[in-house]
Amino acid sequence: MQVQLSDPTGKRLFKPQWLIVFGPARRQLSPQDSYLSYGERFKLEHGIRFSKQHLLMNQLQTPDVQQEENWVQFSWLAYVQLWVAH
Repeated sequence: MQVQLSDPTGKRLFKPQWLIVFGPARRQLSPQDSYLSYGERFKLEHGIRFSKQHLLMNQLQTPDVQQEENWVQFSWLAYVQLWVAH
């Protein structure tokens, strides 16, 4: 879908943006919900990037799945502590 934001007079504010919506419920989402969900995805990607670069989330290499899950949870807890301290 193509998203265009405009002011109350109808003047376009930004270049048109193209979004692809996947999943079984994609036809139930309104264009506005799809656009707002994209904004949340953008924030999530920055959180994952920060965790990989600064909290070493992707540094643990182990064949034990439970240990890896514990490490990811520990990394996210460290992220939350940094956010609360901020």
